[in-house]
Formats: sequence, C-alpha cells, structure tokens
Amino acid sequence: MVKSYQRYEQADAFGVIASHSNSIYLPPKDSKSSGRAITAGLEEILIWDIKTGELISKLKDGVNPGALVSSSQTAPQQVVSLEYEPNSNIVASGYEDGSIKIWDITSSSVVINFKGHKSAVTKMKFDKSGTRLVSGSKDTTVIVWDLVGEEGLFKLKGHRDQITGLQLLSSNENQSNIDDIDDWLITTSKDGLIKLWDLKSQQCIETHVAHTGECWSSAINKTNELLITSGIENQLKIWKIDLTKDKKKLIEVGQIEKTSKSRGLNIEFAEINQGEFFFVSNADKTVQLFRLRSEKEISKGISKRKSRLEAKGLSEEEIEESIKSSMGNILLCDFTSIFADKSKIRSATWGLVNNRVMNIMVTLTNNSLTYYQITVPENVKKHKPIDKIVEEKNTLEYLGHRTDIRAVDISDDDKLLVTGSNNQLKVWNIKRRSCIRTFEKTGYVLSSKFLPGGTLVVVGTKEGWIGLYDLVRSTVLDVVDDAHSGSAIWSIDITPDGKGIVTGSADKTVKFWEIKVEEELVDGTLDKYTNNLKLNHTKTLELNEDVLCVKISPDFFTVTNYQCYQWIYLSIQN
Repeated sequence: MVKSYQRYEQADAFGVIASHSNSIYLPPKDSKSSGRAITAGLEEILIWDIKTGELISKLKDGVNPGALVSSSQTAPQQVVSLEYEPNSNIVASGYEDGSIKIWDITSSSVVINFKGHKSAVTKMKFDKSGTRLVSGSKDTTVIVWDLVGEEGLFKLKGHRDQITGLQLLSSNENQSNIDDIDDWLITTSKDGLIKLWDLKSQQCIETHVAHTGECWSSAINKTNELLITSGIENQLKIWKIDLTKDKKKLIEVGQIEKTSKSRGLNIEFAEINQGEFFFVSNADKTVQLFRLRSEKEISKGISKRKSRLEAKGLSEEEIEESIKSSMGNILLCDFTSIFADKSKIRSATWGLVNNRVMNIMVTLTNNSLTYYQITVPENVKKHKPIDKIVEEKNTLEYLGHRTDIRAVDISDDDKLLVTGSNNQLKVWNIKRRSCIRTFEKTGYVLSSKFLPGGTLVVVGTKEGWIGLYDLVRSTVLDVVDDAHSGSAIWSIDITPDGKGIVTGSADKTVKFWEIKVEEELVDGTLDKYTNNLKLNHTKTLELNEDVLCVKISPDFFTVTNYQCYQWIYLSIQN
C-alpha cells in the first residue's frame, strides 16, 4: 500500500545580516546617504543601506535545492568571498565548493559562471581594466579568469597552503595598452611565503619567507612601492617593490609591531591630501590604523637618529645596523585604533574617505555590521594615537540575532514569528520578513510560545525564568524568576483553553501555570491600580530525568513529555 506524504521545501532564509565572508562598501549616490554595504547572506548576496539599516535587494541565483523544479537535492553553497568592480558595477562571489559567479548589480542577475577551484575561494581581485579576475583558493592554486572570453586563462601553482592575499600591479603605470596593465602578481599564503609572478610568462620570479608562521594578509600602497604583510604574530613586515630591477624586485626593508597579539585578517590602503594610511583588522576586536610618513619626514627621522647615535660614539656599521632595525618605525607611525566592543571582527573595509573624514566599515562575527568615522586632524603629523577621533556612526544589527537562535514559534494566524536567543527576543512579520519587535535582556531563551490571539508570548530561559510579553505595548507583563529554581526550561506548551501553560525543565519537573488578571499598583503612585496578566503556579509533576519536551493533548487529559531516554504519557488529575 502506497502512502502519500506532504513534501516540504525551503521557501526562504532571513535574519542574516552578514555570514562567513568579507563585506564590500559602495559609495553613496547623494550626500545624505552613508553608502551601501554588500554582504554575504548564506548562499545569497545582500545589499544594505548603511544609514537606515534597510535591506535594499537580494541577489539570488536559481531555485531552492529540494524544490520540485530544482535539479539539485544538495544544500546550497555559501558565499565565502566577495569582490567589487566599480567601472562595470559587477560583483564576483566565491563559494565553498570553489565556484565563482559574476553578478550584474543593476539587473541583479548572474552574467558569468566559473568553475576551476577544488575547494573554497579565499581571495579575489579584479585588474584595473575590469576584464580579468584573479582568484585564490584553499586548494593552494591561483587562477586568472578572462571576463570577456568567459574562460580561465591559466592556473598558477606553487604555494603549499591556502591563498591569503592577491595584489595585482603593473611595471609601467602609464601604459594605455590593456595587455601591459597589471602584468605582475604578488601572492601570500598560509604557508608563510610571498611569491612574485610574471603574468606574461606565467612563471614565479621570486619567493620570500614572509613570516616564521602563517601569512594571513597583505596589501600594496597606491604607488605600488610598498607591500605590507601580517602573520599570526603581532608583527607587520614592510617590503620595498621595484619591478625595474633585474635581480631582487621585492626586498624587506623593515618591520613594526601591532598593538594586538592576534593575527591580522586583512589590510587596506587609502590616500588623502595629508598622505597615505592603511589599517589592519585583527582576529580579536581591534582595527589599528597606521600612517605612512612622507619622504621629508623619513629623511628627517633618519638624520636625527644618526646624529643621536654618532653622539653616543657608535661606528658607521653600528649606526647603519641600528637605523636598518628601526626602519619600520621610521617609515610608519601608529595613528589610531578602533575597538569593536560588541564582538570579534570578521573583516573590515574602507568606507567613504575624503580630506575631512575617513570611514571604516567593520563586519562582526555576531551577525552585525558597524560603520566607524575617523575625523582627520588639521595636522596629522602632530596627532597622537591616544587622541579621540573615532566614533561609531551607524550600526546594522536590527534585522538579525547576535547569537544562535534557540527558540521559534508561529502565531495561530501564521502572520507572526517569534525567535529567541541569548538576551534577545524578536518578533517577525512572516510575509514581509521584517522584524517588528525586539526585546532585550530576556535571559537565554530556550523555549517560546504564542498565546491564542497572537498578542502575547511566553518564554522559558536557561536561567529558569518564565517571561510573559505583550507585543502590542512592547512591555514585559510578568517575570517569574524562580519558576524552575535556576534550571533550564526546555519546553513550553499552551493548555487547550488558552488560559494556562505547561513547562518542562532540567530540574526534572513539569509545572502547570495559570494566567490570571491581577490588580497591580501603578509605579509612582500610592492608590492607583491597574489590571495586568500574571502567571500563577498551580501544580507540579516530579519525574526521574530532565524534561526536554512537553505537549498537552487537545482533550486536556494527557500530558506527553520527552525525558533524556524515554517518552512518558501522564494522566492529568485535577
């Protein structure tokens, strides 16, 4: 006998602000806006308005896996890397399986699909013409793609671990011929090596040991003269680039220590009229900003140091060695730091940069994004790192939770959804996928349930509390702190008449609660009372194991609960 079952397929995913990828900043179209942010939302690409926090659009390719019209039954691949090309207004997205898609933002559609890597894409870079894309992967290879011919040109092999940095540069910046632009490539890898590649001959010209351990990030300045690398230690290395030399084109000229002891996630340069700056985002909660000193400052610094060393009676060789060892501090100076106190950093990128302000967009690991503004001092040479010039300008966090979602429930009319996490309860409009209410400091929510009518929600927490929330007034009606004596409340169910609830807890009890209207003194008054709903404990059932799930039968005669090892059916005695 054949039995038919309902088929369920994924309809949508929401509540994601930024998943496991870097983010991209798009400049504003007018002076009133702070710009847009492009983030990865699992397998989708999300475009946000930074100032309002609104989701502008989603870029999604094809139907959901498992759907009747889908050719795939496997889970969709997550976006793990993003890169933007401003001239053509296109975005490259790299995926966990090594595939790459080129998106046209204007039409919100995929224009090119590339498949060449065997594992996740870690880095991507467009050349200046926007006609070529270079990608690096966990499979240790680098591939150069032709966007015009829609094909892979060649693959570069040589690294022994995942690619962590790609820097394209040209031996002649004045060349107008596209074939002569960006004909060199510098790659860094988790294997700790830097490699310089000649893209014309497709050969590795030089290999250097960047750091004693892993090398996690790199960047070159706007003039293609300096390369900065960062490893697992707190050390930044400075490399001089000279592509006109026949022998060593890449030479280490100095090193400087970061404040943070964590590995550097990414490095980016920016330029204003007072000089060049770069930041290093770290795997903790800090972003450190450095300034490149001008040639005049460098010459003056070397001259002063030389005079001091000569006064101490050091020889020429000793003076030269001392200057060489301190060259990092001569070339660079610590400018300021950003501290993201809410969560660790996933990535960072420059926002709007001009001669008055420099903005940095920071993506955090707690599913949020923060936009920081740095006020540029009138004289950057006199600025001290301790001077307060950083402020948090915008935060994008409303449309998502900060921690794992542990409780979900849908209202009777299928219009509202409630989700609970650590110290946060959110109510969503299912049709619009928008968050309409947020309650903070709720405790660690493990269970939640709508009461009949969809205007009240009751939650159980890890701390053993029960909370009753009014969605219309956005208020907490009642909190029972000692509902289960500090033990986690794993499950809640509503009685068939809607006038009570049942809770199951790790304290090995099932408790019954009655919802009653009680008079309560109005705060700040002595004789004014108001009617409020309260939870009153009426009955307790004691069991032998932790109660993980409770369910009341529609006839109100049986309560089913799932303990650690067995199902138990109990008859309710009035």
